[in-house]
Amino acid sequence: MARSAARLKMGYYPLPPTEAQNIRSLLTFSGPSSVIDPCAGKGTALNLITAGAPVVRFGVELDTGRAEEAAKTGIRMIQGNVFDAHAKVESFSMVYLNPPYDSEINLTGNRRLERLFLEHTHHWLIQYGVLIFVIPFEQLSECAGI
Repeated sequence: MARSAARLKMGYYPLPPTEAQNIRSLLTFSGPSSVIDPCAGKGTALNLITAGAPVVRFGVELDTGRAEEAAKTGIRMIQGNVFDAHAKVESFSMVYLNPPYDSEINLTGNRRLERLFLEHTHHWLIQYGVLIFVIPFEQLSECAGI
């Protein structure tokens, strides 16, 4: 997809439902937990990944329509920019992060959005919590130090 077309979608590339179900099969929730998707979209992936688990789901989504759809599924949503959203350090047992695959456009540099989203949200995860980070393999080394 051309870069301009991707920007029109605001970098929205939802996880295929079969992949979300595969991730769910690998997880065990030992008790009540809070989970968040900082790029929630319609909430489909977060709901599939936590299906049947005793969790409270939270999400942030930039697009109004997608945020409204996610809220209808029971996710406690913030409609807005994740970089304007803040949570207490170590607030969530799981962070599901599928950020836009792009670079920022900035006068001081064009850093990758995958890294920026991780830098902003990783503090929200409790010690020994689970981070599910969906990024292109090529970006892994850029984010590994975080």
